[in-house]
Amino acid sequence: MLRLGDTLYVFGSRRIEGVAHAIVARVAAHSIEDAAGYEYLASDNGRWSGDAAGAHPLAACAPEYSVSFNAHLQGYLMCYVDGFGRELFLRIAPQPWGPYSEPVSAGRLPHRENAELVALAFEHPRTHVEHHATQ
Repeated sequence: MLRLGDTLYVFGSRRIEGVAHAIVARVAAHSIEDAAGYEYLASDNGRWSGDAAGAHPLAACAPEYSVSFNAHLQGYLMCYVDGFGRELFLRIAPQPWGPYSEPVSAGRLPHRENAELVALAFEHPRTHVEHHATQ
């Protein structure tokens, strides 16, 4: 989840033809418990809809990922791991809803030799800087 002013952006994923894709919903902070208050990104052109089934994919990624504002890059950084390849990937976007760049490999992750899978590329909470955007 990412907060920009009074709006929360809630990220999730879904499989499309066997590949995990990032999706995003937005909701007013005071309506977080009201399912009817959520809107889902519905297209590349920034259209939002109350239809969760029609959520437009942001980018292929892993089922678990993080998105945060990166002051150095002046954009929103998506981090995720290719679990079987044991590799960390990054994407950047000007807005939380995209468009996201092509993935860039940040390298292979350390792991036990007998590990079949590496997962969870969440950023450490101390690296996040609160960011308030005007919309």
